[in-house]
Parts: sequence; C-alpha cells; structure tokens
Amino acid sequence: MRNTEINKIFTTKEQRFITALGLLREQRRLVLADICRFSFALLLSLFFTFSGYAQLFKNGKLYDSKLYVVKTGPYLGLEQGKYLNFNFGIERQWQQLKLIKPQTHAANLQFDYNFKQKVMGAQLGYWFKIGRLNLTYGARFSWRTDYTYNRFAFSPNVGYKFMQAHFQLGVHLMQPHDDFKNVNTFYASLRWVFINNRDFKRKD
Repeated sequence: MRNTEINKIFTTKEQRFITALGLLREQRRLVLADICRFSFALLLSLFFTFSGYAQLFKNGKLYDSKLYVVKTGPYLGLEQGKYLNFNFGIERQWQQLKLIKPQTHAANLQFDYNFKQKVMGAQLGYWFKIGRLNLTYGARFSWRTDYTYNRFAFSPNVGYKFMQAHFQLGVHLMQPHDDFKNVNTFYASLRWVFINNRDFKRKD
C-alpha cells in the first residue's frame, strides 16, 4: 500500500516536470518567433531608411529640392533701442521643402511709429536662413521723419526665428543730423507674423 502511494507521488512529480518542460519549450518557441519578427521588421526599416537617404543624394551631393512653400501674412512688432517704436507690416516667406538644411528667404514692408517722439517711418527688409535652428541674417533700408526732417539708413541685422516669432538685433547706419536725433542707432526688435496664405510652388 505504501509502495503504491510512493509510486503515485513519483508519477505526479514526473507529470508536473513534463508539463513544465513542455511549457518552457513552448515559451522558448514563442520568444524565438518574436525575435525573428523583430529582426525582420528592423531589417525592413533599415532598408527603407537607407533607400530614402539614397534618394536624397545624387552623384554624392545632397538632392536640391525644387519644391517651395510661399507664406504671406501681416505682422505686428516692437523695436526697442533708445526709443520704443511700434511697427506693423506684411511679409512674404519662401521656404524650401527639404529634409536637411532647407533655405528660407523673406521680404517685408514695414511701417513704424514712435508715439512719444512723434516719429514716423517705413522700412524695406530682407532676411534669409539656412537650416532649421540656425540664425537669420538680413538687412533693411529705412526712412524716418519727424514731419520736418528726414533720415535714411541701411540696417544689417542678425536674428533668430521660432515658428512665426522673429527676434532681431541690428544697427542703423546713417549720417548724423543735428536737428533730428531721436532715432535708434542700435535696436532689438521682435515681431510675430500671422500667416494667412500658403501656396506650394515648384522652381524650374
């Protein structure tokens, strides 16, 4: 009787061991299948990635995209130097649709006014940027008047653009005027462009 109970105990342990071994084998098979699927997906992703980069480069050079998006809209801003000017205007941007180092060019027409000094002005500006996070470089031709005298200036500037906010530092290069001095020589300006028109174009 006792031998029978011992045999039953050993039989039960053998069955449990066989069951556990079967579960381990099944789990190992599932893990290997997951590894194979992951490896295949990784190789496929690498293939398409390298294929995409191969399309960007032609003859060892980065492919120059001919697609541009042209953005146009009004803007509001401030110019702070020795005097504070409020300004508004309109800007058009030509942005290259390119993955690496896209070029952006922009031209704008600006009007500004100093309420305290009663000085009015207008500016024609241009700036460009190469890359997504790089600085912008540009210049302005400006005219100022206090309703008695006029002053003209050329203003190189450098800035940084994030989304449609554009911060610039610059200097107005102009001839001195003894009777009209309330014009900024050095300035910092900040503007926001409200894009209301986008047009996609292809450069031939």
